[in-house]
Amino acid sequence: MKKIYAGIFYFLAFSLILIASSSTVLAQPFTTCENSNFNLGDFTKWQGCYGHFGAPNHGFPCSDSGFLLKPKPPDYLKPLHRLIEAPGWSDANTCDSLVMIFPGEDFVARLGDTSYSSPSWATGKEAEMKYEVTVTNSTYLFIYRYAVVLQTGGHSPNMQPDFQVMITDADGIVLDSTCGYYYITAQTSGPPINGWHLCTGIANGDVYWKDWTTVGMDLTSYFGQTIFITFKVRGCYYDTHFGYAYISAYCGYLMLQIALCEGQDSAVLTAPPGFTYLWSTGDTTQSITVPSQQGANYSCQLTAINGCQVTISVTLSYTEVHAGFTYGSACAGQPVQFTDTTWVSQNWVED
Repeated sequence: MKKIYAGIFYFLAFSLILIASSSTVLAQPFTTCENSNFNLGDFTKWQGCYGHFGAPNHGFPCSDSGFLLKPKPPDYLKPLHRLIEAPGWSDANTCDSLVMIFPGEDFVARLGDTSYSSPSWATGKEAEMKYEVTVTNSTYLFIYRYAVVLQTGGHSPNMQPDFQVMITDADGIVLDSTCGYYYITAQTSGPPINGWHLCTGIANGDVYWKDWTTVGMDLTSYFGQTIFITFKVRGCYYDTHFGYAYISAYCGYLMLQIALCEGQDSAVLTAPPGFTYLWSTGDTTQSITVPSQQGANYSCQLTAINGCQVTISVTLSYTEVHAGFTYGSACAGQPVQFTDTTWVSQNWVED
């Protein structure tokens, strides 16, 4: 039995070598933060809360901890946290133009309510989710993907539905109001601003919505600290217009990735997603192709959506496949459990 399993293992390892030598490996297809992308199919490692707008006579935001996953009598609070499994479906509030699942994801979370109904004062209008990150070199990069749907009520901006993302400490204090903060409120009227779309004909008001957007955060300045990435969404102050967002996230190394095997004439360099790019070659795409000159140095300046920048560098060297496995106790006549420990070095180099 061991020989059979070992043969299968070496076949898989050999196949991995062939794949690595003949294709481009995309940047960070995994997360170094457990369940940040909801791949477990639940809210493990996430923290949630919900409440009201926070204005006078309307209760307080996050007055209740946990996740509101189903209607909650006697206040008739409607679900404010929901996991949606691939392939998902089209969002009717965006004229069926927004697909709820980010391409390639198994799950996303929806934060907030998709409509309001009586009793209006009792509809939960404010919801939050946050993910705790202990910042190490394996979590320097935090990528979040979001799509947001905000219905306009024509109110003043501070009364409109809104969406926020922020880096905070354990007490909820924003640590960086420039590079670690994003806020958008529902547009009151008119053509949508750049990057947004408009859906008319929705009951009680037009809807402004933003398609899936990938945002990268550089967490290197928080090395050794425990921080929280917090997402917050609210409906309008008057309980009559909705706001919600779809979210997925992952952590990774803030590094450039190389796809280069011995004998190839060129290498592909790929920067982390979620930024705009300026390479030392002058290119502005996420991935570039360069000559396979061993020891050549390249750098890329990454600019986040808020304008904050970080530059990372790499020295060309060959991709390496490190084959290996472990196995449990071996008893005659019994199957043996093998664990694949193979890993592929794309020769990432930290900043």
